[in-house]
Amino acid sequence: MKEHVIDLLSLYVAFLRSLYSLNQSHHWRCKGTNFYANHLLFERLYQDNQKWADMAAEKTLGVFHQLRSQFEAIDEISRTYAEINDPIESSLQACKGMLALSNEVKKTLNKAQAMTPGFEDMIMEIDSQLETHVYLLSSSKEGGFKSRAYPNYEPPPVKTTAHGRIEENAPVDEEEDDEDDEGEPLEGGAPPEYLEVAQPNFGLVR
Repeated sequence: MKEHVIDLLSLYVAFLRSLYSLNQSHHWRCKGTNFYANHLLFERLYQDNQKWADMAAEKTLGVFHQLRSQFEAIDEISRTYAEINDPIESSLQACKGMLALSNEVKKTLNKAQAMTPGFEDMIMEIDSQLETHVYLLSSSKEGGFKSRAYPNYEPPPVKTTAHGRIEENAPVDEEEDDEDDEGEPLEGGAPPEYLEVAQPNFGLVR
């Protein structure tokens, strides 16, 4: 098997493992008025990521019999997306980066005539679920679920403590809506402007 194919497949597994680490970190960091919804969202994401990473690693070893160390790549990928302060935007950009890498993997394997039906099925399954993750994160970024039956309904405001717990039935002071208990701006407040993250090369030689 050509060395660059093994390098690319190792990067593919490393990216999936990075998604797991990133989303698990965001799961713990959630705060703000959408704390509980985002807490559960990131839990769903990192559980899927863990399953994909394990599946991709086993499939790669089973079909191609090689897999390089991924520690350096995981560190670089994680740092790239962790630099985005908003957790939703960070995970959204990472999902899009993973989809872009997946396309590169498919093209490379097909060109090298190394693609197998089982490996292609795995990639397509992960891509399909990644697109669902992109949809869920985009919806959360845009303000969450909106009812078609009751388009004017707005859920009652809730206030979070410094530890992220929801105080039920607690009124929210309009003037303090964007601050936590210590007067600092909430990390999960208004989303930043759309950020385009250049996909890092991670030392991959094409």
